[in-house]
Amino acid sequence: MGTLSAQLDPTAGHRYGIRSAIIKKETKSMAGAIANTLYFDNFGDREATEMTMKMGEEEKHLRVVAEDGGRMNVTLDLDQKKAFRMPAPDQPRNFRQLSPEDIERFKIKEVGTGDVAGKPCKKYEMELTQSGVKLQATVWIWEGIMLRYEARYQGNLMVTDEASEVEENVAVPADKFAIPAEVKVEAAPSMN
Repeated sequence: MGTLSAQLDPTAGHRYGIRSAIIKKETKSMAGAIANTLYFDNFGDREATEMTMKMGEEEKHLRVVAEDGGRMNVTLDLDQKKAFRMPAPDQPRNFRQLSPEDIERFKIKEVGTGDVAGKPCKKYEMELTQSGVKLQATVWIWEGIMLRYEARYQGNLMVTDEASEVEENVAVPADKFAIPAEVKVEAAPSMN
């Protein structure tokens, strides 16, 4: 039955404010553009991203499946049938319920609003550290979902990720969240 608040608001306690979505995005950096699609179900309890990267004449197909509330990622190479499990980048996990600790740690500030893919978003600025590098990030959040991301290093724009299409409350194929049985998941190689 659940708590009264959960009965009145089915999104209470969940990362995202809609049940499911398929979101088409494009990531741009100095290395080029990567088409990616975010899939999630059960208000963000299950989440995966598929990417197609062009490397010269070849395409590489990857799927990143989030585990443990987004704290761990399994990255599958769909072409080579290999997978690695590693911690997800250190960043806020729930923009619908930002904790005072996350606000302080990431220096999060709400700085306005804007539309992305036709959705009204709250705009936040924050600091992230990735691979030991401190980045200034700006994110556009709709229903707890990051629809646009810009990262800057020393004032220079390094990467953007922006949604172009949002299909909300749709059936998402279960295999998008699955790790195929024939794929052995290994620990990520050490970066030492």
